[in-house]
This record gives sequence, C-alpha cells and structure tokens, in this order.
Amino acid sequence: MHSRLLWLAGGCAVLLTACATTSHEDRVRAETHRQLGEIQLARHEVELAIREYRNALELYQKDPETHFGVSEAYRRKGVFDLAEHHLQQTLRLDPANVDARLNLGVVYLQMERWQDAIRVNSTLIKDPTFYRPGRALVNRGWAHYKSGNAELAQRDYSEALKQGGARVYAHMNLGILYYSRGETVDAVNEFERVVELLQGRQPEMFGAREAEARFRLAQAHVKLGHHEKAIEHLKVAEERGGKGQWGRKSGEYLAVLR
Repeated sequence: MHSRLLWLAGGCAVLLTACATTSHEDRVRAETHRQLGEIQLARHEVELAIREYRNALELYQKDPETHFGVSEAYRRKGVFDLAEHHLQQTLRLDPANVDARLNLGVVYLQMERWQDAIRVNSTLIKDPTFYRPGRALVNRGWAHYKSGNAELAQRDYSEALKQGGARVYAHMNLGILYYSRGETVDAVNEFERVVELLQGRQPEMFGAREAEARFRLAQAHVKLGHHEKAIEHLKVAEERGGKGQWGRKSGEYLAVLR
C-alpha cells in the first residue's frame, strides 16, 4: 500500500511538471490573445475584442489585465453585470489597481446603483496612492445628486475643482445641479466654463462634451429669454456634436427655436 502511494505521488509529480510546462505555453498564448483584444478595443471593434479576451481567459484566468480589458469591452457594450464581475476579478487578483476601482464606480453609476458608487468612490478618495481624486469626487458627487442629496453633490464638485484634473466634468455637473434648482444664471456660468475649457480641442475627442454644454447653455438662455444666444450655441453644438447624441439633439432643438 505504501509503495502504491509513493508511485501515485511520483506520478502526480510528473503530471504536475507537464501541466506547469503547458501552463507556461498557455500563458504566452493568452498574452497574445489579450494583446489582440487591446488592439481591437482601441479600434472600437468591441465584439472582436471580447472574443480575444475570452480566448485569453480560457487559457489563463488569473491575469488581472485581461479581466480589466474585457470589463471595459463589456462596459462599452452595455453588459454591465459582466463588466462588474470582471472588475471584481481584477481587484481580487490585483487589489491595488485603482483604475479598476475607478471603473467599477463608473459601472455602478451606469447601473444606477448609487450607494455602491458612493462606497467605491469614497474608498478611492481616501486612498493616498490614487492619482485622480478629482474624478472620484465628481463621480461620487453625481451619485449623491442622483440620490437626491444636492448639498453633498455640490460639496464634492467644489472639492473636485480645488483638486483639479476633472474640471470639465465638475463644471458641467455643477451647471446641471444649479439648473435643476432654478439657479439659471449660475448654471450658465458653469456651462460657459466648460465651453471655455474645451474650445479649440479636437472634436473627435471633445466635441460631444462641448455640444452637451452648449445644448444646456441654450436651454438656460431660452429660460432667461435670450433666444439669439441660444440659437448661436445650438449652431455650434450641432457642428461640434456631429452625428452623436448631443449633435442630433441640438439640431432638433434648433429647428424648434427657428
């Protein structure tokens, strides 16, 4: 019996050695699939990226970069439950990955899980190693705002402006907050700051954000009785926004005002 157990142990050792060799080969192949997924995601070929990331995970499931990459692909597809799952896997494998935690907070915002978003972003804000506290403050502020706590939201946005690094988002969200409270002049000031910050930037990257700010400016100017200013902003918004959501909405609103 004893010799039989020794033989089994020896046999297992041989098998484990073979598995380790195969595991190394699989990890190399998995890395290739992951890199292909990254390329396709950068090209906005989301479906192809998901396929490559899945192939990578079939070969090696313990790579946090693969989980992080596929989570972003799923987020862009709107498959938020899988995005959440893979971000949690990323953090399990790499607890210090602040980018994964930031993205998890964004996913919770998109899922309208406001308390989870507040919790995750609060963790980031307290983390001395996190290099973008302004972004986490803006995200937490939005969660507070959507939860009905405008006071805490305003506090977070103001702190984000002090921290820097997320000024466009902080000014935009402050404008939305002021407009919702009927503080239209203050809202105009915030939206104008967004336009100032984005003016001259590439429309491919910043056009949608500028179009949104100008659309909201137009709404505020109409409320104040400044129809000509509203039309002026909508014309630029339609051009800068192109075929995107805010470009289309600006064109439709412009047709109504004319």
